[in-house]
Amino acid sequence: MKRIGWIIVFILFLITAFACSGTKEVKQSDEERIKIFILTDIGNPEEIPEVLYANRRVFRVEMERDLIKMLKKKGYDATYIEKHDKYIPGPRKYLLKITILSQHTVPNSARFWSGRIAGADTLINRYEFFGEAEEPLFDYEEGSGSTTSMQRNAIKLNKNAVRKITEKMNEMHR
Repeated sequence: MKRIGWIIVFILFLITAFACSGTKEVKQSDEERIKIFILTDIGNPEEIPEVLYANRRVFRVEMERDLIKMLKKKGYDATYIEKHDKYIPGPRKYLLKITILSQHTVPNSARFWSGRIAGADTLINRYEFFGEAEEPLFDYEEGSGSTTSMQRNAIKLNKNAVRKITEKMNEMHR
């Protein structure tokens, strides 16, 4: 019986240790908060179909809103900008440029009639994170697929972007 008690205590210890081991947010006072500008490139309206461009415009707003909320929760001062020239590099100012490379959305009618067998919504983005230099601090491409909604893809990709930003900021601003 004692052995079971110790096993339970050990399991609870492991659960607590893993639950507390996530990326830590960067601690800052109000004056020295890190400002992150978010710019999303949804493509050239002359190069992609009009319907896809319209979908991307609506989707971009939802994706950016969620990303800004996630960044603010981590302690950053995040804001959306419409054009690259609105970003003026400086100390503690960063630009996250997101380019939607590919987006495939299953029509709602197909999802209604067929459910999950209608296919997956897919999203592939390119992320570039700039500081004061011309070269990005990091850049990568990542994709996600979901049989339930496109927003789940954006949330997954946004969480990964916030994690990478936080790791980079912890590395640079210790």
